[in-house]
Amino acid sequence: METREEVFARSFKELVYSSETDSRFFPLSNCSVAKAEIQGQYFDMLWKGVSFSRCDLSHVRGVGHWSALEFDNCKLVRLIGSYSVADCVFRKSDLSRCHLYQPAFIRCRVEKCSFKGAVLIEPTFVECEVAAMDLARSRWQDCRSLEIRGNWKNGETLSERSDPRAKALFGRHPSSVPL
Repeated sequence: METREEVFARSFKELVYSSETDSRFFPLSNCSVAKAEIQGQYFDMLWKGVSFSRCDLSHVRGVGHWSALEFDNCKLVRLIGSYSVADCVFRKSDLSRCHLYQPAFIRCRVEKCSFKGAVLIEPTFVECEVAAMDLARSRWQDCRSLEIRGNWKNGETLSERSDPRAKALFGRHPSSVPL
């Protein structure tokens, strides 16, 4: 049976984070975070096995290594930085206007998420699946790999400055792409 301290150490609800310190290393492991507000912070993130639900991580900046995470109904609006992301699920989350530099997504799933106005510079996607991802006015620049299967919408509205490979992939009618 778990003690109260063990349960508390693995579950955070209605967390509001505001740091005035110079320490920006923010590790999270094997826990759940619900209704948190962690906005406008700069972090070096090492996150593994974390479940985020209804969290606001808008304007977070930094470098992150994320594995086995779940983002359910979260706001990651204007997320900025360089992230390596493996085995993660983004469900009903808003990544509008994010600016990602050399992001690497490996074996990730994106379901009913918005990437409206997002900028991805030198992105790498390997074995990723998407379902109903909104790409309106997003820019995919100098793509390294786009192993993405599934369906999306507004792919025909990619920025004119997008990589031709992204335009070819996302410009197809979503029903022609197997999920």
